Amino acid sequence: MAMLLSRQREGRAAAMSARDALRMATRGGATALGRAGEIGKLTVGANADVSVWRIDTLPYAGVLDDPVSGLMHCGPAWAWHTIVGGRFVVRDGQLVTVDIPRALRSHRRAAERLQHAG
Repeated sequence: MAMLLSRQREGRAAAMSARDALRMATRGGATALGRAGEIGKLTVGANADVSVWRIDTLPYAGVLDDPVSGLMHCGPAWAWHTIVGGRFVVRDGQLVTVDIPRALRSHRRAAERLQHAG
């Protein structure tokens, strides 16, 4: 949003680059929170939640010269890998922390209870 609002306010696409927006959201956010040494970058000893996207699945892959720009402008439909607190949440595009059929059954039961309540 910062990137898009900056561009809208200044009326030019070069007002803020995708890489500047990413840097602001990661290292800049960590610095603003006073946690620059422990979050906001990938380094040994830092806390990191990481998402990995396949470049070939980004919208406009091959059209944009910069994959960071493609990610920041178009956004991915899904992550290839996501690691939170050192554990995979998504691996090879599949959610691995939730039994989806079980969660859907539970959701269906809860929805039925709500429909029949009151």
